[in-house]
Amino acid sequence: MEEIGIIPDVIKYELFHVPTGLYSHYGAYVDPDLLRYYLLYKCHTKLGDTLNSHAAFINLIKIATHERFDPHMEYREVALNVLGLCYLEKKDYLRGYICFCRAMSLRPRLLVQHWSTSTPWHLAVLVSKLINREVAAHMLNEH
Repeated sequence: MEEIGIIPDVIKYELFHVPTGLYSHYGAYVDPDLLRYYLLYKCHTKLGDTLNSHAAFINLIKIATHERFDPHMEYREVALNVLGLCYLEKKDYLRGYICFCRAMSLRPRLLVQHWSTSTPWHLAVLVSKLINREVAAHMLNEH
């Protein structure tokens, strides 16, 4: 897969799962609309185009949270993880946490047996950021 070099790290971590079962194999599992809107969101944000960045972000929210938008989306937990990471970038830790918790609740059996998604890692990063923020605030208050 030569294209892997141009894929953002956030998507790389979500792309590859190890499905279990009789015919286990590695594979890329990401919805093309999720990838498209994530890339649009990142590009428009980087360019300072807030209107189009916001429009792409709204589409990410729809893909991740509204089953009506795509009732056949098989890997909704991946979309929730990507949305959660976008919220972390925006420093909206509560919404990021909610996305990660919803992602874990979709496939709890696979999560426990195989850590098939990167959700536990994202939650650990979130907790670390919150602890560091609290420690920094406490240190500032002492001085």
